[in-house]
Amino acid sequence: MLQEIQESRRTLFEYARRAGFLRTDSVNYPNQKVSCNPMISERYRNCNGVVLLGDGVAGCSHYDMNDKSFYDYLDKLVLDTSRANDWNDLGAILIGGDVYHFSRNLGILRQLRIPVFGSYCDGWPEDTVTGTKAERKRKGYHEKSLVVIPCTKEVFLDLDGENILKLHPLLA
Repeated sequence: MLQEIQESRRTLFEYARRAGFLRTDSVNYPNQKVSCNPMISERYRNCNGVVLLGDGVAGCSHYDMNDKSFYDYLDKLVLDTSRANDWNDLGAILIGGDVYHFSRNLGILRQLRIPVFGSYCDGWPEDTVTGTKAERKRKGYHEKSLVVIPCTKEVFLDLDGENILKLHPLLA
């Protein structure tokens, strides 16, 4: 199915709908959600996201360091996701922007002994003005969007609406 997505340049939204999911939950900035439905979160720039995958349920976050929840959102996401899953069944996918924020999330997950299945960080600094798409591309920064499908544990990352990466499960 991944090749079909890339060849047809369908959006991630279309993929989730075409896969037969009648309901798709949005995770808008700044927020997080735990759901058994597919989740879509768009426009990660310097923001970071953590996806926690469990058995049929996943958690997804979308925050930057300016939000007042910055210091405790990951603990809350882990707690909320572990209520629906056995703690030992959790695994994480990290995406980012800002490297400090990304490293902080990685450190917390390591302390909690939650394995990281995949990650992507383009290093978009927290204090950087967005600029034009061409300027961002020159610097290697991407506007990122996520689709999380809990029942199959699939996580897709769209970079600028041009490239789709499958972060989990990784292709063999």
